[in-house]
Amino acid sequence: MNVLKDYNVVDDENNIIDVIWGENKPKYKKDPVIILPVEYTGMSALEKYKIVAEEVNKEIQLREAMLLNNKNLKIEKKRYLITRLDDIAWILNLRGQDIPYNPVFFSYGLLYLHNNNYYFHLFSDKSKFENEEIKKYLEENKITLHDYDEIHKVLNISSDDTLTIIDTDSSNFKMYNIIINKENNLNITIQKDIVEHIKCIKNPVEISGYKKCNIRDCVALLKLFSWIEDELKVKKRTDLNEYEIGLQGKKFREEQELFMGESFAPICAVGPNAAIIHYEQNENLHSNMSLSELILCDTGGQYKDGTTDITRTVHFDVAKDKEKEMYTRVLLGNLSLERLIFNKGSTLRSLDTVPRSFLMQVGEDYKHGTSHGVGHFLNVHEGPYGESLMEGNVITNEPGYYEENAFGIRIENSVLVVNKGVNKLGFENLTYLPYERNLIDLNLISNDMMKYIDDYHKKVYEVLSPFVKDDQKVLDYLKRKTKPLNEKE
Repeated sequence: MNVLKDYNVVDDENNIIDVIWGENKPKYKKDPVIILPVEYTGMSALEKYKIVAEEVNKEIQLREAMLLNNKNLKIEKKRYLITRLDDIAWILNLRGQDIPYNPVFFSYGLLYLHNNNYYFHLFSDKSKFENEEIKKYLEENKITLHDYDEIHKVLNISSDDTLTIIDTDSSNFKMYNIIINKENNLNITIQKDIVEHIKCIKNPVEISGYKKCNIRDCVALLKLFSWIEDELKVKKRTDLNEYEIGLQGKKFREEQELFMGESFAPICAVGPNAAIIHYEQNENLHSNMSLSELILCDTGGQYKDGTTDITRTVHFDVAKDKEKEMYTRVLLGNLSLERLIFNKGSTLRSLDTVPRSFLMQVGEDYKHGTSHGVGHFLNVHEGPYGESLMEGNVITNEPGYYEENAFGIRIENSVLVVNKGVNKLGFENLTYLPYERNLIDLNLISNDMMKYIDDYHKKVYEVLSPFVKDDQKVLDYLKRKTKPLNEKE
């Protein structure tokens, strides 16, 4: 901020980014929105209005004394401005296709609170809402549709009896100025995304969906790793490359029920490329696989009943001692976080040294966060951001190790925050996919941890085998990868 202290921020009528784009600005997509039924969301849009409204009223009550300084104040209506696309998609139970990998649509929203009556004004491209099913849905859920650009006009409408609530952390500067500086426009500002705080605590239907979609996703990945092994070891291919693996992973996911697309661009990296944390292969930039190198696959799927984000690092031959040691330390960090029981009120940051500790024992660490929230058929990255963990949060557990120009390791599961007793919380692993037995150094793990891994692998076999029982190659792969650690494959 010190760099900008001598500058004034100008609220230009023209969006400076649009001016820079000029005629080169990409055109917005015209794909229609889809309705996500209550059988997947667990709550209707009308029910969500009420829950959000209750939280909005709490924020207003905190500022009641300030508002009552105006003795003639009589608030008849309140409106809460919602600008984040995933918040709008969540509260309305609608999904879109405007941004790759993120099932959202360009829009703004105003949730109106009038006594105990709640309704929604949605600002978006009307052409996305033209079929009769969508029109009926909008009417049933008290959604009034406006053109996308009308949001500024509506915000400019002043009224002595309408209170506007704006979150300064998620709203843009132009809207902030309209609301704050408009004469007679009654308003309060908050620094809290109310919808975000609600939607990151999953309801029972959403949790059930996460469990089901993660299993289907693990079936797809099990087939992928079995396929990679077959291509390299049986067919002895030397031209198998990272880009092809990414495409094949998507094909296996497309076989799964309720699949709607990938949740991010797949990261399929071999050898030194895996040491690049956010590596992205493509058709023109990729490396060939090798039996002598580690292979890291960080991929995810969008399903109507949830979103996945899973990473496994594999090796199909004899690994180097350093590779095995660092893989084992990453795995120990992952499992130690998974097994942790912690006090309510703990944040992800307060737990973050636990998965790093086994690397720190040898002076190593990784330069990324251990966790992030996962949306429910929404953005793969969401809250809680810096807040206390709550029962019902779904987050990732993804420690790693990256040795530049050599190899990279990451092991990632999705976990559910669950109750563990009075004022205690813990994690339930939602990901059922084998760890790489070829890379586990048994000299570094205790008997207790060995049993924990063996029990997990037994559960993995029980969960996944019914889905691949008719595919002998994949079933054999699963059997080998889930054997007790002290047995040879």
